[in-house]
Amino acid sequence: MERIVMSFQGNLNRRYPSLKDWNAKVMSQYETMALLARAGKLFWVKGTSCLARASEKLKSDEVGRFKEFAMLELVEQKGSRLHVKRLKGIGPDSGWVSAEVGGKEIVAKAGADEIGKIEVAKFVKLFSDIR
Repeated sequence: MERIVMSFQGNLNRRYPSLKDWNAKVMSQYETMALLARAGKLFWVKGTSCLARASEKLKSDEVGRFKEFAMLELVEQKGSRLHVKRLKGIGPDSGWVSAEVGGKEIVAKAGADEIGKIEVAKFVKLFSDIR
């Protein structure tokens, strides 16, 4: 079965070079996320959205909101505040966030074995209205 899939994928890549480029980009993205997860520096947005600010101060300017399922790289941590960079998903390029708001975890650390599960949850929610 694996040989059939590899053959099919090879044929698609030869026929559609842009698909080959896209696949390479996606695989590189997942490789980066797996490495960051192993280093304890991969986070994801569990809540509906997460407010990002320009600095670690709670009263600093808002730079936007990371949306649910955004994958974030931890750049720096100061107390309970996380300076993150967006790897995948919707939101600003970077910002300072609180992992917990009102006792509810809205940004969580992701393990390497959880990346696929998070992606599945994203698509289940995205297509939940289709039956």
